[in-house]
Amino acid sequence: MPIAKLKPITFQPPKPNLPEIRKNVLKDVVVDGISEPLDRLTMFVEGTPWVVTYYSQVKVPDNATMSLDTNASGIQQQYQKIENFELRVTQGLTQDYDSTTGLTRVSGTSNVFPAIVPIMDDMIIGAAATGRIGIYRVNNVERTAIALKSAHAINYTLVSFIDENPLELENLESKVIRTYYFDKERVLEGGFPLLKEEDHNAFNELEDIYRNIIDYYFDNFYNPAMQAIVIPGQKEHIVDTFLLEFLLSIIEVSDHPLILKHRRFFTDNDPYMDQNNLWDMLLDRNVRMLEQINQKYQYISVSTFNRSSWLKGLAYSGVKYVAYPKTPDLTVKTQKDSNAKIGVTIELTPTTNRRGVASTAIVQSYPTGTGNMVKIFPVLTDDYYVFSQNFYDSTSGLSLLEKLVLEFLRHEAINPTELIALLSDFNSWARLEQFYYLPICLMMVKQCRLELYS
Repeated sequence: MPIAKLKPITFQPPKPNLPEIRKNVLKDVVVDGISEPLDRLTMFVEGTPWVVTYYSQVKVPDNATMSLDTNASGIQQQYQKIENFELRVTQGLTQDYDSTTGLTRVSGTSNVFPAIVPIMDDMIIGAAATGRIGIYRVNNVERTAIALKSAHAINYTLVSFIDENPLELENLESKVIRTYYFDKERVLEGGFPLLKEEDHNAFNELEDIYRNIIDYYFDNFYNPAMQAIVIPGQKEHIVDTFLLEFLLSIIEVSDHPLILKHRRFFTDNDPYMDQNNLWDMLLDRNVRMLEQINQKYQYISVSTFNRSSWLKGLAYSGVKYVAYPKTPDLTVKTQKDSNAKIGVTIELTPTTNRRGVASTAIVQSYPTGTGNMVKIFPVLTDDYYVFSQNFYDSTSGLSLLEKLVLEFLRHEAINPTELIALLSDFNSWARLEQFYYLPICLMMVKQCRLELYS
């Protein structure tokens, strides 16, 4: 007789895989209201890429959409145009001959990135396999699920070819009320991929400005002998280690190869050089630090620093002078802390631009609603570090650059028009202004481009 008996296996009824019920969400012609990071959804959108111009029909409440009607006015039928939009083709264009009517129907199927919500009667302009540009009408939309979120598959049919019927494209274009540009890279970076036409133009212009400034800056200010950027137009080699660290923090290796060759200088772990400064405030984007940072600096002889070649001290670097706080905060000093360094100092010499025009003679203005605003002040306009006293006091009389920086520090949106205007003629700035101002502008250009897609 067995010691134990197996219990009979109880039957477990299968649990139905019920669909998840969701509340109604707001949807727009362009944006789906169900939120999910687009970069995650993009990973699951299958199909062969097909770059098209997509015309999303504006659906008027209580009115059904309709096919493109050349007799309808631009008020009755409107579209939002999306340039460079990428569809993912799951079924290429196929021909289906109807023997009854004697007509051949050309159709295809694609998945749509979750950046838009397609609807019936949307229009597509795209190249066929033969290279001819066709006009297609969306005749079916299916909502699918990707990771429990929404996506869409569309079916479309060929209406005509542009070379045969150019008036149809002209009619379609005449009904466009807004143009967007699609950038798939923004999806992969987790950003929103659609940009209005005016913002798209600003985005591209800022990209060109960023590349130009990067190349210009290292071509002019990188000193191969010092393996560092050196303050221009001076009698001796002077470095600003605070600016150097800032540059190394905001510029990527892919931006310029010389960033890999840039050296770092040992500053004896000087506690006063470790105090908060302008560059720390910019990196933290914290306007409250204005009252905490050192606002005045001097350029002190490196002979006061460690002279050990093994430690690669400043005194052994070939540099003669280095930026150092002029009035460091001594209220937190303990008995074990060293005194602030005292040594031979040197004053910076005003510089000219490439054409020999002095910084004080370069006056560039930007028109505002209340008058003209000076684009930049000379770095040596007073004894404050980089910016003027008005900047540190947050008072009136700011330059356009100072105004933009303060807005940046307050987490306000950067005005791309003002930033582009500011940098439109940076080549004519004097060397010292280029040296100190352009790195700050690089940071704001990067931020502004990011904001345009947010």
